This record gives sequence, C-alpha cells and structure tokens, in this order.
Amino acid sequence: ETGESLYILDGNIYSIIGEHGEKIYYIDYDDGGIYSMNFDGKENQKLDDDIVIAKGPDYDIGKAFISGDKLYFVSYNGESGKLNSVNLKMGIKSTLEEDVLDIA
Repeated sequence: ETGESLYILDGNIYSIIGEHGEKIYYIDYDDGGIYSMNFDGKENQKLDDDIVIAKGPDYDIGKAFISGDKLYFVSYNGESGKLNSVNLKMGIKSTLEEDVLDIA
C-alpha cells in the first residue's frame, strides 16, 4: 500500500548511497564506514574498514555513489583521501587516485 513505511535499521545513517542487486548501500555516521543490507534490513554488514566521512568543525564531507557494478568513494586518512572503487559483484577494491579531497 502506498505510504507505508518499514523500520529496518537502528543507528545514524549519514547517507544512503543506493541499491545494487538485492542490497542497499549506506554510510554509517558513527563509524564512517560503508555498509550493505538486504531490503528487509537483514544481513547488515560492513564493506571494509575504510572511513568515508571527514568530520570537520563546520561541516562533514562524505560521498559515495554506485555506477554499474562499481561503488566509488573517497576514504579519508588525515587531510586528504584516496578515490577507491569496489566491484560489487566480485568484491575487488581498487585505489584509483591518491590525494583526493572530495568527489562531485
């Protein structure tokens, strides 16, 4: 029925990245990690240990997006980050660029 909502997750979600296959991908605000879960909220799991939110005094930066079978994101460690991709079908992670601040 239109307008129904379903509570599926506890916690602070920073951003919903998107869906791929039978999974929803999102960024968790508390630990800055990327997670996936089924549409019913089950099988919630962390993608890896990268931190994808750079928390600042005035604002936070953290973006990721899905294009085709790949998820793209910037992982932060200090003042700059690395642009990464993960093949969602094969689970292979690649670093595409070093010293990246943000992606549009």
